[in-house]
Amino acid sequence: MSHPDVADAGVIGLPDPSSGELPLAWVVRKPSAAVTEQQLRQFVDGQSKLQLNNNKPFLLMPTVPFRWRV
Repeated sequence: MSHPDVADAGVIGLPDPSSGELPLAWVVRKPSAAVTEQQLRQFVDGQSKLQLNNNKPFLLMPTVPFRWRV
């Protein structure tokens, strides 16, 4: 799944007492993009059966929050 305004993204699971775990996605927008959390939610809802965290499903980040070390 890819959005034309997203440069990079990743998903982690957060503990949830009722379902066990909910996804939280970090998203890096392309430099010229202004995609919003609401637009991303609509995009994911239209392409996936993923249950989103209603409180904060996306963290819009300026850069990737980590780097892999080899």
